[in-house]
Amino acid sequence: MSVNLDKIEALEGKIKSEMASIKEKLFKMDEELLVYSDLERLRREAAEKRELLEQEHLTLGTRKMVASQNAEQVPQKTD
Repeated sequence: MSVNLDKIEALEGKIKSEMASIKEKLFKMDEELLVYSDLERLRREAAEKRELLEQEHLTLGTRKMVASQNAEQVPQKTD
C-alpha cells in the first residue's frame, strides 16, 4: 500500500512539474504572439536597424581608412 502511495505521489509531482512547464511555455507564446502580430512594426524596426547598421559600417570603414593612412605616415623605426 505504501509503495503505491509513493508511486502516486511521485506521479503527482511529475504532473505538477509538467503543468508548470506548460504554463510557462504558454505565457512565453502569448508574449511572442503580441510581438509577431504587428508585422508592420517589425518591418519598420528592421528597416531602422538596417539603416543604423549601414551607417555604422560606413563610419567604421572611414575610421579604418584614416587609421591605415596615419599608420603609413608614421616613420618606420629600424633597429
